[in-house]
Amino acid sequence: MQDTGFSEHLPCGEGLHAFSTLDEAAAAIEAVEADYRRNALAARRIAEEYLATDVVLPRLVSELGF
Repeated sequence: MQDTGFSEHLPCGEGLHAFSTLDEAAAAIEAVEADYRRNALAARRIAEEYLATDVVLPRLVSELGF
């Protein structure tokens, strides 16, 4: 993913690859293709740890004051 600042909040390098240049994007694709299964599992772990509804919603609801 093009790095728009998310790399400051999410772990990157395996499962989630941040890039700013075309060369970095190509390197990220190569890394995923080199070990797709490992990257897929890492992406799943990141999604479960940081993006799952049971992680996101309680914080969102709290910040909204409910």
